[in-house]
Amino acid sequence: MTSKQVNMDMKNLMDTNRLEAFYDAIIAIIVTVLVLELPQPETATIAGILALKVSYFTYLVSFLVCVNLWQYHHWIYAHVKKN
Repeated sequence: MTSKQVNMDMKNLMDTNRLEAFYDAIIAIIVTVLVLELPQPETATIAGILALKVSYFTYLVSFLVCVNLWQYHHWIYAHVKKN
């Protein structure tokens, strides 16, 4: 293979940065929608917040799942090798 062919082959390789940025945007949108769906307590007291503990726990679990997916996605693309 000549050096010109190698350079042309390298130009045809797709960089993963754009795909990673797209995935980051999707995760950001999902987390934002999760926050927007949280109910507000009727009163600004501890009792009002504790009345919604199931909703807040569900949000926390969903958020942690999204963070786990995001971290795993970046871990996978850190190990992608270009041939």
